Amino acid sequence: MHLLLPTLYGEVCYRRFGCLDAPPVGGQTARWIPEVDSAELLFSHFLPRDEPVVVRGSSLLGRSVGRWSPDYIAKHAHGTVVHTFRSPNRYFSYYVPGIAGNPGGYPFEPPTDSADMTIPEAVARAHSQRRACLPAPAGSAASQWCSLYAFADGATFRDMVATGQLAEDRGTWDGELYEQIKKGAEWAGPAFGLGMALIFGQENSTMTAHYDSHSNVLSQVFGEKEVVIWAPEETDKMYPFPNQHSCARQSMVHVDNPDLVAHPRYKLTHPLRTVLQPGDFIFLPAGWWHHLRSVSHLSTSVAWWHDTLRPNPYSAPSELGDLLWRRGGTIRFSQTVWTHVETLVGRHVGPKAVDAVMAALGNMRKLVVPGFQQAFEEVRDFLLWVHKNNPEQAGKYMNRMVAGRFGVDHERFARTWYLRPDVPVVDTV
Repeated sequence: MHLLLPTLYGEVCYRRFGCLDAPPVGGQTARWIPEVDSAELLFSHFLPRDEPVVVRGSSLLGRSVGRWSPDYIAKHAHGTVVHTFRSPNRYFSYYVPGIAGNPGGYPFEPPTDSADMTIPEAVARAHSQRRACLPAPAGSAASQWCSLYAFADGATFRDMVATGQLAEDRGTWDGELYEQIKKGAEWAGPAFGLGMALIFGQENSTMTAHYDSHSNVLSQVFGEKEVVIWAPEETDKMYPFPNQHSCARQSMVHVDNPDLVAHPRYKLTHPLRTVLQPGDFIFLPAGWWHHLRSVSHLSTSVAWWHDTLRPNPYSAPSELGDLLWRRGGTIRFSQTVWTHVETLVGRHVGPKAVDAVMAALGNMRKLVVPGFQQAFEEVRDFLLWVHKNNPEQAGKYMNRMVAGRFGVDHERFARTWYLRPDVPVVDTV
């Protein structure tokens, strides 16, 4: 039996980096994500400050809470086709396939497989794989599939809840609360078209650490889900893949079993964690790193992804105003600054030369590549602007941007989740 931990002891935690010790994450000391049991503090404190919080026992999903198991959904939406990912172990990492997703031309073979199937087919496969891994068909990325993650998003989700029993359940959702969240979080509009998705995963299936350019409300409808997060200030310690790689926005660190030789700064991180129960939701602002695990078999969530009017990883640095120069601003908005620098370099040398040029710039070396001098001058001037004409700070910042991210074996880190020995799962609830 899973019991809700009394993480607040009757008091609300307002600290950006959490309160009270929690079980460690990959050897790193962790704390609990702040949580509240009513929406009042969500609107008065956390949304205005764009900080994550867990809201316990919310009315957001109405009577769908505890009812919307994948088996129940399969019964009432048996013809709905969902997108599934299949993994040779329990891990899943986002990637953008094809040349368009890999403009840097990095060597990359997807370590997981994807397929479209009906919800009943996905549920049946998840039940089967829970008992034993299934042989993969010829030509697959692995010899066996052991875990499954499924998404019904955009028009698929809209059509799924448009009629019948699921539509009746959907009619009990708290639309007023949802609209208040949209207003309080300054959402510009739904991401990916509709901005909503149903997500379910096999027991212990884990979506690896990554950040998004939009805000998210992740609401738990069935089973339990563990959420581990890191603040945007931790980006240099999370070693994101280059923006020209298929795995852009993903961490190269295996956070459950980190390689501290390759990623030494990870040991300086401050992870926060929680376990969502049915009826709970977490507000995740844009740019916060998150790592998600299905504690229960077929744990099911509903996600609302929205673009934001607030600064995000793809904002132009000029849009940040004086936020960039406030204390810690260059660290807090490093995703924005780093994306801009890589874009500047690519503009002059082309996407396939970005990796070599970034490695050279970070180590103060000149590279004989067309456009190198122009890239060097524009990056230098930009970083001097960011650091108010302090060349020493600008140089150190460039080195941290590059070290461990460029000029390394990215294919190794794309596969680290599937090659390094797994760590036994320890329940935190």
